[in-house]
Amino acid sequence: ESILNFINTQGQAESQYQEIISFFKTHKIGEDRNELQSILHLILKISNNHHRNPDFFSKIERLFTNFKEEMKIYFSNYEIFQIFKSNKRLLLFLFKEGIIKPDKQIACFITNYKYQQAYYPHFFLPEFKNLFDEITLKNINETIQTLNQNQQTQVDDKNSFDQKRQIGENDHILYELIRNDSIDQFTSLVTEKNLPLSSTIEPSIFETNSFLINQKPTLIEYAAFFGSLKIFNFLRSKEIELTPSLWNFAIHGENLEILKILVDKKINPQNDSFKDVFIESIKCHHNQIAKLIQINKKELNL
Repeated sequence: ESILNFINTQGQAESQYQEIISFFKTHKIGEDRNELQSILHLILKISNNHHRNPDFFSKIERLFTNFKEEMKIYFSNYEIFQIFKSNKRLLLFLFKEGIIKPDKQIACFITNYKYQQAYYPHFFLPEFKNLFDEITLKNINETIQTLNQNQQTQVDDKNSFDQKRQIGENDHILYELIRNDSIDQFTSLVTEKNLPLSSTIEPSIFETNSFLINQKPTLIEYAAFFGSLKIFNFLRSKEIELTPSLWNFAIHGENLEILKILVDKKINPQNDSFKDVFIESIKCHHNQIAKLIQINKKELNL
């Protein structure tokens, strides 16, 4: 709970941070391999599923710096990678901090089909370009060029590439407007480009939300995922259908107003399973939403 308070509080939240550090020291977390692994997995699960506020990853990284040396003592290079393999954005931090070092074993792992589909070799090209063979490098560069054309963006510039990796979100301007709930700019752009409001999100190598990787959500699902109420309501006003799939996206978006709209409009989750969305809210550590579902469990047939 202390970790969640620290992450959810705007600004540096120094008192919450010191409370966490005191807990780590009191329980000697850094002195026990199993305890350390448990804490790392907890922070990983929060990183994979919790709604991201503006300083989300800066706080996550600050927590990890407390165990920088301990991780290298208790775990091998490959073991650390295996712990965090589900989160591209955390792996980037661990590579930059030298907590994980790029090697042939990891290079081989991230070029298997599953991780190629999630654009791991492309995302980590700067770290692994000297470890990939010529065919792999050729395929990576061709994919990046194709995505550049589809997204109408450029990722050739090193500074731009690193900045987009640090942000860890889809880099298309339209999707950035949705994430920021910039309704005026969004409506202007879709009008100017004559974009269909029922369209789906194009993939990006910079996407690091594990829930979104290998998915092509609709614009309204994407708005629900980021809790962007204004754009969500705009799309509703244009008669974009509310579907059962919106529940899981809205759980991640942590916007109670969007969830209340789904309830009011009698949109049930997929398979009418409120139990599944309750579990999803627990997985995201979105306690308010879990409580909302519990309070309404009779009406929702939980």
